[in-house]
Amino acid sequence: MKKTFFILILFISACGGGGQNIDTTFLNTDSPQVVVIAALPNSAKVGSTIQVQGIGFSPVMNQNVILVAGTSTAATAYSLVASPSTSGGATDQLSFVLPSQASVGSSTLQVLVGENPSNAIAFTVESP
Repeated sequence: MKKTFFILILFISACGGGGQNIDTTFLNTDSPQVVVIAALPNSAKVGSTIQVQGIGFSPVMNQNVILVAGTSTAATAYSLVASPSTSGGATDQLSFVLPSQASVGSSTLQVLVGENPSNAIAFTVESP
């Protein structure tokens, strides 16, 4: 992979790309992209089951860690679901139980797949 990257940079430089700021971050495919699209619901009480829709989750459940409201928890289920978009694609869905250690109030939800973190989305833990 590193040789391919070097050859591509060399090619870009030879074609007049030298001296310009070229964003090559898209070339790194060593780390898969993990994206959280939505949490359903996006507000719940401790003990509730939450579904997280996104892209790049692992079908191996113990490789998905959900970080929510100051705590972490493991996924309890994984599935591939039809995408809500008109593209006809599919998204990943994880289920988890909101842990009792979660801090009440506005927070964020994020998924960690292996060492790859997703974006964070807003999530609220409701009072009991």
